[in-house]
Amino acid sequence: RIEPFCAYRPPSHLAKEVAAPPYDVIDSNEARSICAQKNKKTFLRVNKPEVDLSPAISQYDLRVYEKGRENLLEFIEKGWLKRDPFPCFYIYAQKMRDHVQYGLCASVSVEEYASGRIKRHEKTQVKKENDRTRLTYVQNANVGPVFLTYRDSNAVTTIISEIVESPPESNFEADDGIIHMVWTVSDNGLIQRFKEAFSEVACTYIADGHHRSASAYRVGEMKIKEAIARGESISGNEPFTQFLAVLFPASQLKIMEYNRVVKDLNGHSIEDFLDLVKVNFDLIKLPSRPQKMDSKRKIGMYLNQEWYQLEAKDGTFDENDPVRHLDVQENIHFKL
Repeated sequence: RIEPFCAYRPPSHLAKEVAAPPYDVIDSNEARSICAQKNKKTFLRVNKPEVDLSPAISQYDLRVYEKGRENLLEFIEKGWLKRDPFPCFYIYAQKMRDHVQYGLCASVSVEEYASGRIKRHEKTQVKKENDRTRLTYVQNANVGPVFLTYRDSNAVTTIISEIVESPPESNFEADDGIIHMVWTVSDNGLIQRFKEAFSEVACTYIADGHHRSASAYRVGEMKIKEAIARGESISGNEPFTQFLAVLFPASQLKIMEYNRVVKDLNGHSIEDFLDLVKVNFDLIKLPSRPQKMDSKRKIGMYLNQEWYQLEAKDGTFDENDPVRHLDVQENIHFKL
């Protein structure tokens, strides 16, 4: 189930100034540095509001969440964020070099999160979940979307293709080179087509945003209890029974390489280390840095100024286990 909503968003000429990195890919000091280099319009002041307080104050202090609410209201009052007058869907595209992915920004159901129709694959950390819950509750807003993916739907793809034939309403290149584009979908006919198309999608999967979705569910539960205590009935259409998400088709996702740095060889010599690696992997020395591994089960390794290709041997992983057979699992890390 998806629903349109009235978004608060920056005017197109301010989009690049307001746009900011996700709150959870930088720490507080990095966020403060970005704020110092940019201007007061950066959205980090809303979704990581400790940047406006003394570094001596914990990022989990209640004053941080109050500052987040204060900053959000400031953005609205100054016109840096403006509310759309009618409920809409939004097409959000990201372009990195020759790769483009198109997502639908919509409200999704906390009930479907609870029932498992929105599927999770990570455990959450209590401290981080509490942090996002407090911020969402105090601001009374979702200030960051959950990244959902779904098995491709021809119907959804067709509608999006029709819409993106026209120029985007917002279009800018961020500091990291990623181009961001937004189209507003306000036509009632298109909104209904999207709702009907997604009603046929069996489930969605959280690609990123487990703490945001868990906190949205918790805030929804809190507000439902508060409404019932006031003697109000719950229809399921209240804003707090939904949360912000952007849904991308699985075929358009680009999974980046998962790189790890190992600080030492756990007391082994290089020769002994390579012998131990050969227990689980076929090892080939490469003449130069590989651009990309050409198939599953292959991993690139850089050691002592040499490049190697590791290919997992049959029997070293369980093909039937959806987690244990992933290339990022610990065939090396816990067996040395």
